[in-house]
Amino acid sequence: AALPQPGFPLLDPVPGEDSGFDEVLWFGQEPHQAGLKSEVVAATGAEVAVPVNYQPPRDANKARRGRRKAPLPVVFVGVLDDQVVPLNDQSVLHGAVMPGQLSWVPLTVRAPDEPGLHQLFVLAFPNPYAEDKAAVNSERGFAVLSSQRMMIGVS
Repeated sequence: AALPQPGFPLLDPVPGEDSGFDEVLWFGQEPHQAGLKSEVVAATGAEVAVPVNYQPPRDANKARRGRRKAPLPVVFVGVLDDQVVPLNDQSVLHGAVMPGQLSWVPLTVRAPDEPGLHQLFVLAFPNPYAEDKAAVNSERGFAVLSSQRMMIGVS
């Protein structure tokens, strides 16, 4: 039996070139740039833009026979102060990206209601529906990638 091939839409319809890194998941300052952003300031309860630049490993499709150049299904999960939080008003954000190309993914998260400094990071799960056996038999069938932590200053 073949692995399921979810038809998720591209998160970045016009991805950039290869970043030069094997994999990237960084809160970005600009689209398709490997620069880091580490802090934002927001009002309590406000929607905060926290876009990321994301590039899965070039061989992330290795377990998907005949689909190595195809869009890669990916799932994003947001974690704020060690609690899972919605991204773009979705508990889990599903989409697709092109392996070996840097995608600009606009994300939003709701700022906490409590003033102070809060930590946010994002997890990306490429090939979220790959079977474990397929992942074990390949070099990079299924691997999670974490962003750096971003501080959200809430006032």
